[in-house]
Amino acid sequence: MFTTRVGGSSIGPYAGLNLGAATADDPAKVRANRQRVARTLGISPEWASLRQVHGTGVLEVADSAECQGLRGDALITGAPGVPISVMAADCLPVALVGAEVSAVVHAGWRGLCAGVLQAAVSNFSRDSRPVAWIGPSVGRCHYQVGREVVEAFREANPTSPGFWAADGDRFLFDMRAAARWVLRRAGAEVDDYEPPCTVCDSRFYSFRRDGETGRHAVVVWR
Repeated sequence: MFTTRVGGSSIGPYAGLNLGAATADDPAKVRANRQRVARTLGISPEWASLRQVHGTGVLEVADSAECQGLRGDALITGAPGVPISVMAADCLPVALVGAEVSAVVHAGWRGLCAGVLQAAVSNFSRDSRPVAWIGPSVGRCHYQVGREVVEAFREANPTSPGFWAADGDRFLFDMRAAARWVLRRAGAEVDDYEPPCTVCDSRFYSFRRDGETGRHAVVVWR
C-alpha cells in the first residue's frame, strides 16, 4: 500500500499523515499516524523499517524488531504478518511482491545508480519473479538534475536508453522510467501504472516543493 499525507494528526510542515519517524515531527504524532494506518489495514502498528541512507543495503527480516537502528534502503521478508516499510518524499518507494517473499525499496538517484533495485530483486528466487510497483515520487516534469546525475546513471547502465532531456544547462531526468528499465533488466515484472508526481500533487509530501516536510510510505505485508 502507498499512503498519502491526507488525514493524520501531525501539524506544521508535517501536517497530515506523517509516517516518518526520522523527521523532527513529534514522535507521539508519528506513532498515532502509524496506528491509524494499521487499524485501517488490519495490520500490526509495529512496522519493520530502516534508517535510509541512499545506499544499496538490503535486510531480510522475520520480525519488526530485527532492524531497529540499522541502516539500509530495502527490506525483504517471507514472514506472514510482518509489515515492511520505507518512507519517501520525492524519492521512489518501490514494492516488490513474489510468490514466497516481498520487499520494499527506497531509491533516490544515488541508490538507483548504485544498484539498490538490482540488489533487492536478486533476493528473489528464479522461480519467483517479483512484480514491481513504483509509488508516488517526483516526476520528470519537476526532477531537474545536474550533469553528474546523468553521467552516474550512464556509467552504471551503459546500455540504457536516455531517460533525460536537456533543460538549459541542466537535465530533466525521468527517474521512474529509468527505474522500470532497471527493474526489468534485473528480472522483475513491472506494472506500468504512472504514479502521481509528489511535487505537483499536494496530497503527498515533497522535499523539493516544501523543504522541511513529512514522509509518506509504502507498506507491504504478507
